Amino acid sequence: MITDEDFQIAKNLTEVLKPFKVVQQILEGEKTVLSSKLIPMIFDLRNELAAMVEEWKIKARAPGASRADKGIKEVLVTMSTDFKERWGDAGRLQIDKEGKGRQPKVEGLRV
Repeated sequence: MITDEDFQIAKNLTEVLKPFKVVQQILEGEKTVLSSKLIPMIFDLRNELAAMVEEWKIKARAPGASRADKGIKEVLVTMSTDFKERWGDAGRLQIDKEGKGRQPKVEGLRV
């Protein structure tokens, strides 16, 4: 049976994942994903994740914080760490300018 706490966790996770959904929907509509769109999206996602981590750290430390609050904070910290490992500061994205229609070279990208 789903408890109120389970429902709250699901609701909070839906909010946490919204920025990723927006990026996915934008990229789905593109025939070719250009670095001019991708790089700003990476920066935006990284900044949004960092803001959410800080927000949920405060919520998780507040008096009366629930297990759900602490769990969401841990999910966000894990997501943020993974995101940084995959994309770094996004400054490592380099465009290979040789040849028309070349894809960006990504250094340090973990797949």
